[in-house]
Amino acid sequence: MIADADRRARAARDEAAREVMAAAQAEAADIVARADQQVSRVRDRARQRIPALAHRAVGLVRGLETEPGASAAGRPDLPGPSGRSP
Repeated sequence: MIADADRRARAARDEAAREVMAAAQAEAADIVARADQQVSRVRDRARQRIPALAHRAVGLVRGLETEPGASAAGRPDLPGPSGRSP
């Protein structure tokens, strides 16, 4: 009688553990799927924005090059020829 109760209790505990593990695995799979979707969206946005950002950077550099006295030695905010700040 006690052995039967122990077996039933053990079986119930094992079943509960299986259910908890199954729920945890399902939740983990859902979290991974959402993370994959977010990564995909971030990559897509980056692919869309990188050309515009590169174009903007090139424009800024060209704008600096065309400013009067654009050499680094003539710009107090840029490092001099040796790479050190003036």
